[in-house]
Amino acid sequence: MLGEVAGEEGLSESKAKRLLGAGHLVLVKNARRDIAPVLVGKGVSTKVNANVGTSPDKCDVELELTKARAAVSAGADAVMDLSIGGDVDSVRKKILSEVSVPLGTVPVYQAFFEKKFDMDLESMLEVIERQAKDGVDFMTIHAGITSNLLEPMGK
Repeated sequence: MLGEVAGEEGLSESKAKRLLGAGHLVLVKNARRDIAPVLVGKGVSTKVNANVGTSPDKCDVELELTKARAAVSAGADAVMDLSIGGDVDSVRKKILSEVSVPLGTVPVYQAFFEKKFDMDLESMLEVIERQAKDGVDFMTIHAGITSNLLEPMGK
């Protein structure tokens, strides 16, 4: 697997292993999914990530699936589900079942909205674990959220 994806990026497997080991490259793929992995980082092509996601005001799963499919058809290397409205777990699972590229999330969004802004470490870790078990390939972890940042969101 690594040799093939490294070759597509113009790297030897041994160089890709060295860069991975040094933290200069990341292989994006959850072992629970049957998709081609993507290399991100130093010495590889720039990747395009397309954002989709529901909100409390607009929760149309079919629309988000249409957007995700269009992004992949247009050449997106990954899709990011930023859903915070409706049944977020169900939305994520549907997108995972429909896209053939790595899917990412921002778990703090789901944790905050599920806990009505009363999130703690345990609830954050529970969301991260749930998303990983669902098959999410990568996550953006926002670790610097403060009360001042929550005020504009209605906290």
